[in-house]
Amino acid sequence: MARAEPDVPELIEKARRGDLAAQDELFGRYRNYLQLTARMALSRELRAKLGASDVVQDVLVKAHQAIGGFRGGTEEEFAGWMRQILARQLADARRRFVGNQGRGVGRERSLEQMVERSSHALRSFPAARGTSPSGGAQRLEVGTLVADALAQLKEDDREVIVLRSLEEREWTDVARRMDRHPEAVRALWGRAFQRLGAVLEERRWTAP
Repeated sequence: MARAEPDVPELIEKARRGDLAAQDELFGRYRNYLQLTARMALSRELRAKLGASDVVQDVLVKAHQAIGGFRGGTEEEFAGWMRQILARQLADARRRFVGNQGRGVGRERSLEQMVERSSHALRSFPAARGTSPSGGAQRLEVGTLVADALAQLKEDDREVIVLRSLEEREWTDVARRMDRHPEAVRALWGRAFQRLGAVLEERRWTAP
């Protein structure tokens, strides 16, 4: 019988005590989630300068350095802590690449709000309705489950879902970005959404 994966509170406690393997597993579970959240929170001006993967790598480095001081113990608290680090990294990137235009505190709060909105979009994603970590593997919050499922799709399937369903772009904008006819991206979206639902179902993340 396969050994059950350790749950997040257990990993947090081990990671806080300096267990490097636990740190790697804990942060690894959030990589896809951070990747998508960062992508949706990056402004157009920042996207021209760096990618979401660059930001996430910096976030993970900071999290590794600071985990000993993390005082929470639940999945929700840990996810919120990671989002705070992400917002700070985005703020640092903005100052580095765009400059200190406008009021710094106001802009940082705006970035925090964008990160929260991006995270909320993942948590409330229609394909995840009924998702329950207790119904399958002891994993993470719904947003992380959706991000992991999206990561398993083919690139075009993932892209059309992110553009249309998460970033809520118009069909004409999605078609332009994917270099396809609007009707073609509509059909692609429908098939991709079905595949995403199948991935969630296969992993028993959706309630029967």
